[in-house]
Amino acid sequence: AAGGEDSETAASPSRGMSPALVAALCLVLVLLHRLALRSLRPSLPPMRFVVAVHSLAFLVLSLVTPAKGRGPPGLLMMMLVGAMDLAGWAALQRVAMVDGLGVAAALLSGAGLVYSLVLSQLFLRSRAKAVTWIGALCVAAGVAASGPSLNALTGLASVGLKRVSLLCAAFGLSGLALLGKEALLRGASNRRALSVSGVACLASLAQLFALALPQVLTLRSWPGWRAAGHILVGPVPQLSSLGSTAIAYIVGSGVLRLALSWGLRAADAPTVQLVNAVAVPFGAAMVAMIEPGTTLSFRVLGALGTCAAGVILFFAAAPVKEPETLLDERREEKERRREAERTEKQEQQQRKQVDKQAEQRERE
Repeated sequence: AAGGEDSETAASPSRGMSPALVAALCLVLVLLHRLALRSLRPSLPPMRFVVAVHSLAFLVLSLVTPAKGRGPPGLLMMMLVGAMDLAGWAALQRVAMVDGLGVAAALLSGAGLVYSLVLSQLFLRSRAKAVTWIGALCVAAGVAASGPSLNALTGLASVGLKRVSLLCAAFGLSGLALLGKEALLRGASNRRALSVSGVACLASLAQLFALALPQVLTLRSWPGWRAAGHILVGPVPQLSSLGSTAIAYIVGSGVLRLALSWGLRAADAPTVQLVNAVAVPFGAAMVAMIEPGTTLSFRVLGALGTCAAGVILFFAAAPVKEPETLLDERREEKERRREAERTEKQEQQQRKQVDKQAEQRERE
């Protein structure tokens, strides 16, 4: 967890923009991205190459973006958040490869909203009103009920404890990483805030290393820098072979990464997690409506309505952050101690001066 450099930033997570509007903008981009993936997948470059391009672009952008606040950038915090994000991505990849578990993970993504609220309250000292918790629970229930059937959820008991533990690890690590990114964007008294492009670069690098991890684990020795780069980036297509569709997708998905990182700063981690959760049912419904001859069942419509009601309740009383986060309080406590030490030194100097004057008077 981390606190903001100024109390106004920590107290006003929306920075002049409503969290609901931030969520709406991010949700539109997420839905457009999912539609593009479904429609343009055959003509898209390899995902690892796309993520590598994003990582390089965001790295350059973060180097030219001025950082806010004073102090070092907090490399230890960045490494910790990056490691959690990498582990979360790796666990999600393993979950996706298990038959039926990936669908269950998508339907349970609404529970990640409740989890994010809990983490935000524990580590960032945010306060959510009762109506916000009710809205989050409605979203979780709506997302869970939005699948084509409930067998994916009821079948979790038969997949084994190891695989369920893998699913829990994926959710737990991803939620912690999301909260850590918000903390990096807010900064603290002992480290300056990371820029939006810096957080997007960190997230892209974590996904890139996670995508390359299965191949890395098969290595028996160091393959050399050239081979290591090839393993990390994957197959690189000829630039001349990239059509306008592929370039547009690379740019558009990069804008989405930036938008989600910006959402963490403009709103907070629970708001971004809300976008990820409601994108599951609404994205599936959007794709189903595009397909000819496809109709939505009453249960799916009810699930969508439950999600929509939950979103309204969630933003009816948006989570209110305390004016000072936990590390802000520690910063103020340190400042009070320093002020007390300065005052004590001044008093000691004054007492010494008084004693010297008294000695001089006695001598006279």
